[in-house]
Amino acid sequence: MKDQDLSRLAADADRCVRCGLCIPLCPTWQTSHDEGRSPRGRIVAMAQLAAGGQPQPAAQLRDSCLGCGLCEKACPSDVPYMRMIGPAKRAAGISGRPLARMLAALAGRSGGDSTLAMLLAAGRIAARMPGPFKRLATLLPRPNRGRRRDHIVKAAAEGPPVVLFRGCLGGSLDHAAQSAAEQLLAACGYKIARTQQQACCGSLPEHAGLIDKARNAAARNRKNFAQSDMMIATTASGCAASLAAQNPAARIADACQLVLERIDHLPAPTRSARQRIILHIPCSSRANSSAARLLQKIPAAEIIETQPGQCCGAGGLTWINHPDQAGQLGARAADMIIAGRDAATVIASPNHPCARHLERALARRGVEALIRHPLEIFADSFRPEAGPARLP
Repeated sequence: MKDQDLSRLAADADRCVRCGLCIPLCPTWQTSHDEGRSPRGRIVAMAQLAAGGQPQPAAQLRDSCLGCGLCEKACPSDVPYMRMIGPAKRAAGISGRPLARMLAALAGRSGGDSTLAMLLAAGRIAARMPGPFKRLATLLPRPNRGRRRDHIVKAAAEGPPVVLFRGCLGGSLDHAAQSAAEQLLAACGYKIARTQQQACCGSLPEHAGLIDKARNAAARNRKNFAQSDMMIATTASGCAASLAAQNPAARIADACQLVLERIDHLPAPTRSARQRIILHIPCSSRANSSAARLLQKIPAAEIIETQPGQCCGAGGLTWINHPDQAGQLGARAADMIIAGRDAATVIASPNHPCARHLERALARRGVEALIRHPLEIFADSFRPEAGPARLP
């Protein structure tokens, strides 16, 4: 690890005054009540790592961090915890289970999306096989295979140029959300631009402590997007947060927000049947209400938001590295959803890793549901006969 990285880690850790205001907010502390799994405990270990030590067992527990950022928001000393956790994992030599490392390494590669798509296809085959292959397949994320719906009339492209960010998982896991975003943005009059060299936002490699791969991915994106003044539209709140951190000069916008800004270019929604929508608010978008405001534009829709700041447990790669912790947090979120649903309820989330994780949590409760992106649900409001999307 580079000396300047350790120096910055030490300086950042030194800003912590050990007040403990962050501890009760931390999801990993809530499930364990272990100081080592709290932000304060992790920062103490980070300071020891920056000084050249190898604290145990606190260094091992650091891998359980979900990266939700709630501690950073609550910190009175403005400790930049989110930029510390990746380098700290690298300094501790923590990279998680082999499957997590493989996914993170693939995500950090140029063109990793196509490789991940093949991996997911192999996983679906393995799910039909007995023995350990079936268990391995259950750890892989399943895609959102909702139907593509071509039903929104395009407007004249007199609006600003927009490039849709695919990332490393969006193309493989969330075709339906990407399709809905492209259709809605075009219908609002945006000029949809194409870029060929998109890379991972850098989040997954950073969660695995693969800092060089995360930086390389961020550098490829900076080079790609710096060649124009176009906005970057995202359909995953986690990617949006990481892109903003890695590329502070980029013009990054949530696709829901862009649709809202030019919603007067769309015809009136044609679906008028009463609809209850439970909207999961991910940690990465708790301050962004654009998904809720977009869904509120659907006639007769009743929007129920889950409690903001309640992490579902999917964060980064911890759903693989710490399945028990992810299961506890996922069960808590699933119970909140089940308490507010009825037979016709639609469930939404603006972050596909959260959506796929919550689907697994609901399935363990006996509820089979496809959690859809708010853009998909809003797009369906232009079809009066639109029925529920098929399950994956």
